[in-house]
Amino acid sequence: MSTPPTKEEGGKPTRASVACNLCRESKLKCMNNNDNTTCQRCTLLDLNCSYTLKKSQLKKRKLSKKYIVVPTREQEVHTPIQNTRAPGKNRLNSPSNFSPSSVVLPDKSTIIEVAEIYFENQYKGIFPHLHKPSLLSFIRSAEFNPATYFHDYYNDFFEANYSSSLRYPDPVILLAIFALCARLHPEIPKIYGEFSEDNNPEQFVPNFKNRSLTNLLDNDTNNAASNASNYFGWHARNTLKEVFDSPTIQRVQALTILSSHEWGEGNVSRSFLYVGIAARMALVLGLGTEERLMEKEEDEKLDESSKFICIESKRRTMWAVYMMDRCNSSGRNRHSCIKLDDIDLRLPCTEKDFIFGNYRQQALTFSQINSYIHDPEKHELLNQTSCFGFLIILFETWAKIAKWVGETGGKLERLPPWDEDSPYYKLSQELNIFRDSLPSHLRFSNFNLEAHIADGSAADFGYFHGLFFLCRIFLNREYFFCTPESFPEGWWEEETRTMIQTLDDLSYITKTLKPINMMVIAPFTGFQVFTCASTSLYIDAFPRKVFLQHYPFKSKNVEQDVDKLKSKYKSLADESMETLLTWKKVWGLGSGWYETCLKLQKLFNKVAKEKSSALQDDDLRHSMHDYGDGKVQEMYKPEYIRDRKKDMHISNLLVADDDGLASPRVISGVHLSNTVSNIATNSSTEDVNSGFNSPSLDFMNNFDLSNIFPGWSDAMKT
Repeated sequence: MSTPPTKEEGGKPTRASVACNLCRESKLKCMNNNDNTTCQRCTLLDLNCSYTLKKSQLKKRKLSKKYIVVPTREQEVHTPIQNTRAPGKNRLNSPSNFSPSSVVLPDKSTIIEVAEIYFENQYKGIFPHLHKPSLLSFIRSAEFNPATYFHDYYNDFFEANYSSSLRYPDPVILLAIFALCARLHPEIPKIYGEFSEDNNPEQFVPNFKNRSLTNLLDNDTNNAASNASNYFGWHARNTLKEVFDSPTIQRVQALTILSSHEWGEGNVSRSFLYVGIAARMALVLGLGTEERLMEKEEDEKLDESSKFICIESKRRTMWAVYMMDRCNSSGRNRHSCIKLDDIDLRLPCTEKDFIFGNYRQQALTFSQINSYIHDPEKHELLNQTSCFGFLIILFETWAKIAKWVGETGGKLERLPPWDEDSPYYKLSQELNIFRDSLPSHLRFSNFNLEAHIADGSAADFGYFHGLFFLCRIFLNREYFFCTPESFPEGWWEEETRTMIQTLDDLSYITKTLKPINMMVIAPFTGFQVFTCASTSLYIDAFPRKVFLQHYPFKSKNVEQDVDKLKSKYKSLADESMETLLTWKKVWGLGSGWYETCLKLQKLFNKVAKEKSSALQDDDLRHSMHDYGDGKVQEMYKPEYIRDRKKDMHISNLLVADDDGLASPRVISGVHLSNTVSNIATNSSTEDVNSGFNSPSLDFMNNFDLSNIFPGWSDAMKT
């Protein structure tokens, strides 16, 4: 039983500093012992008494030490330990549904190795918020004991003040890092690889004897690397579910990292929820404005270097939430959790300044950089902007491209793409202006890539340009499958050449960085490889006749050049699929990418063998655009689509080699080609539909080759 509230000498109950949640909601005076135990009213009524501090109370160290909501996750290395707190001693820390913790961390040296993997990998993607020297120095120190750290943190290290706790990672941060990176460690998948959320996950005990195995425990039904990460993700989730209403900056950081983990495993709804909670937590904590980044207590006791590191880490935390949100919300039917209007912060400083705590000059704001980008005379003012800073700017452009491609695209756009008022033209120009504004050391070239390799910054550089190349490919690919006669002379050729060159650059990054372990191994970079594979498959299947007539080959032997081009991208598709096999072993989503590419190959072979003129062009196009099942496809029909469907068609170019190119015509002010005959002369409608919609090809109803990224959330089977 909990101790009843004590009384002062005059017989009056002790005045409570913090009211319990039930008394606060009922607007009643709360009588308690100021030690987080059950109050008088809840004791009498046998209610579940709990406490949540207001934001103003979080700043008071004395109160936060007593009342902050903390999860009860104590552990020993290799052996789970029981909860030793006396019942009722800390009601908030011992919920009625508590069960003994079963999370088991590996030894300290392994934890250090995983942390190093994080900083050399995921950190250089969209999670640059943790201060590497602070975290690594602590987990290397004698203070850090994996056997008792959960207990030590909440009893000895925890501070509501972020600057004081910067070097002490919340245990959920460690679990999140392991969830994201355990899959990349050579031994952890052997130890934790038999974990399954569907098979009594709370009772799973890692098998450290498996550490000596030469091979992973992989088979057709068991992905050891993915399972190992899911073990830590499961425990992180169970740790966080107790404290969703008690925000801290480290919990915001953990949620963004976990969002990426769940994203890579294909758990889209969970990833979407995590980043949404992180965004709300960040705004509640005041991370959206410069004025609220430094508390008065921190400002008074910190030296300039520590103060700068603290503020910069908070800034980066907010921007990491923003970038993860843009990844989750890209495409149709996905809404962002946070707007740029909610963020009035400077962009991240250079990595070296953050590491050393060097406050040399203030970084620019988003609006400042955006204005300088569009003013050639001010490009030199961008020279000190970090790669992370430009990455944030680019994510906003990517969001616009993904939204247009996913919801409208070339099929439904009313304005021709060469019209200066069209979304395609504006977005293409935005990419050009952005590229031209980059400082010389951040522009893409083979020389710059080698220079960044030598400098140790190639992972950041490659990730940044991978996003830029995806923007270009997704935009230019919208009109790639239209007949060139549908456009002004030379327009299709120029856009296609740009797309193909961009595809070459994207594949070059992977080929160069992956063998030397300088490529970020994350869902986003895996998707880059998938983009290379799927786009290359389509180029290989593209009609030779169109290339012969319209692609600007320089040599006189054009037919030989066409064969070389198609052969080149067939090889690139094969190479990219081989690379996807490695992602398949560490990310749940990788299996879907690889299987989709295999099915694409089968589809194109089927189209080639069965004379593709039997396919309606709209069917083929929808199969390349729509995600989700048929119900989603039927729901996505804006009113004006039905009105335009009868008079606007774009030729299915896969039939061009068989039926020739249709003559161009003008429809509603847009120069388009006639559609290919809907049904082959000797084929019935039933035969045509049964061939394309057969069970073996049903996956294509859920697949979008030309716009695959904007709808990726649906493709992950929410």
